[in-house]
Amino acid sequence: MVRYYSGDINGQLWLQDTNDADHFGVEGQSKQLYYYFDTDDLPAVEEGIKKALNELGEDIYKTINHIDRMNKGKILGTECFANLSHLLPFDFKQPWDSPYNEKILTDKQRLYARVSMGIQIKEHIERHEWCEFEVDIT
Repeated sequence: MVRYYSGDINGQLWLQDTNDADHFGVEGQSKQLYYYFDTDDLPAVEEGIKKALNELGEDIYKTINHIDRMNKGKILGTECFANLSHLLPFDFKQPWDSPYNEKILTDKQRLYARVSMGIQIKEHIERHEWCEFEVDIT
């Protein structure tokens, strides 16, 4: 199920938890998660981006980001990430779609989406001194 976030920044949650923006130093509020960031939150946002990028791997991020831009922001499927097998710690003794390898793909997709959201938040704060948006829980 695709869920959306909207406000000063807009997008789709891929595999992320509904409260994924909590990773950037502000907790969502109410039944529909509401996020408000301002310049005071910028260090936590940057730290959240850095942490997710370190977990993802910068080479993987750059490659996926290039593919994402070529796809004009459409959600990237598992096959896109499977094509990055030379950058991922797959168990090549198992099929690429085995539960172990699927978990690696899912984790990397989630981290990529997290980094992308964090960058959107950061850029909006830098331009407007705040960023607010809501996330669908359902």
